[in-house]
Amino acid sequence: LLTNPTEYTDQVTNTRQTAGQVALIGGGIDTYTKLLLHGNGTDGSTTITASETTAHTVTAYDDAQIDTSQYKFSTGSILFDGIEDYLGTADSADWNFGTGAFTVDFWVRFSALPAAGEAMVIYSQRSDANNGVAFALRNAFGTTGYDLHICSGGTCDSVCGSLTWDFATVVNTWYHVALVRKEAGANDSWNTYVNGNHLVARSCGTTYPDVGGSLLIGGISGALTDGPTHIALNGRIDEFRISKGIARWTSDFTPLAVPYRAAANHWIVGFPRPIQGVKFYVSDPNTSASAMTAEEWNGVSWANLSITDNTASG
Repeated sequence: LLTNPTEYTDQVTNTRQTAGQVALIGGGIDTYTKLLLHGNGTDGSTTITASETTAHTVTAYDDAQIDTSQYKFSTGSILFDGIEDYLGTADSADWNFGTGAFTVDFWVRFSALPAAGEAMVIYSQRSDANNGVAFALRNAFGTTGYDLHICSGGTCDSVCGSLTWDFATVVNTWYHVALVRKEAGANDSWNTYVNGNHLVARSCGTTYPDVGGSLLIGGISGALTDGPTHIALNGRIDEFRISKGIARWTSDFTPLAVPYRAAANHWIVGFPRPIQGVKFYVSDPNTSASAMTAEEWNGVSWANLSITDNTASG
């Protein structure tokens, strides 16, 4: 039963297309999205499908696989057992952020935590010990926190010289994590958010290096100079997204409660009890070519419905 419905009738029946005059449902896949992994598929599958606007081939290594027993959204997540499991995709200009804004966000559920002096890798890119990046959950002197370790030409340190963004992490709990850089020249703001809550900001003009190596998710190809002991991820990842050219969040926010999808104009029809069918009538022709699809919420995800177009021709 809808106890607090939103009325979209005017937006549906008018011909306007400006913001605030249409119902936008979905979002998260746009021209800024360079990599998006939903983690859906058959249990045990090593086929990892990328869903972004720029196609990238993602390969699962060792025992990295789809797991349908535990997930944040839809039907599955990507499982890593902590023993050399990782996903890999080729080097690309899409991961060369330079001095620009970017966002890497994902849902993660740890099955184990790093020991003191270790850092459990979320993603990395490395060509050798003196050139690479790694974003990881680090245990520094018994305190967990997120660390972005950057090496460029042998100059290596955590970003802005700060050790970690501290956050008390526990196992078997889903967290939404976002690494965000907002451009401000010499005072670029480097930020991490956990479950939409902003941790301490770091300010510096560090350049994100152009690393000539594959992008790895859940692992790293070797050590980085002056870094912690990087270890493979033991846990699960869902909705892993890389966005280039945008700081998607600059203050506290509420993470989406649904998977990312392309934004489009939608309307919602809600009924307090089951129905056998519904008919829609469009009185005026559309001003541009479009296609209509229908979906229903099954309690877990949106499922496609079969619809029949009986529009008269001529």
